[in-house]
Amino acid sequence: MSDLREQRCNVKFCVKLGKTLTETFELSRQAYGGDTFSRTQCYEWFTRLKNGRRSIEDDPRPRRPSTSTDDTHIQKIKDLVRANRSNSQLSVVLPQPPYSPDLAPCDFFFFPKLKSALKGRRFDSIDDIKNNSSLALKDIPKEAFQDCMVKWKRRWDKCVNRGGEYFVLDLSVS
Repeated sequence: MSDLREQRCNVKFCVKLGKTLTETFELSRQAYGGDTFSRTQCYEWFTRLKNGRRSIEDDPRPRRPSTSTDDTHIQKIKDLVRANRSNSQLSVVLPQPPYSPDLAPCDFFFFPKLKSALKGRRFDSIDDIKNNSSLALKDIPKEAFQDCMVKWKRRWDKCVNRGGEYFVLDLSVS
């Protein structure tokens, strides 16, 4: 692809001449053929330059300091990784059980309560959804949350007692 800075410079020239976006893009296609930047890029630069931007350079982006890639830092990282590997027998990695909706309070308590309170209702905006969700949440009694935590503890105990194996939850006692 041809130099983008050159194309941006030409867009800047067209803006100064009072050309429209369509004219600018067509002139760019005529000059660069298939090597021109996209209409979206042309629009972005056309708009920036028309709104008073003077520079055709890219905006600065946050980057890692160049010191982070020197040989000293790379060697320090390698040494840390090697040391961590050699000490791995000192640490115990506990397996994480697979995700289970029976063990996630949001799945077995919170979301069902919220869904049933909002079911069948239509909202005009995101703010309406937020406000009605907040009201539905406030309508859930404190005791229900306390009961949820008790049930959650029972569910976890059952999971631990089964060694993390699958179990069928008796919902009448959970």
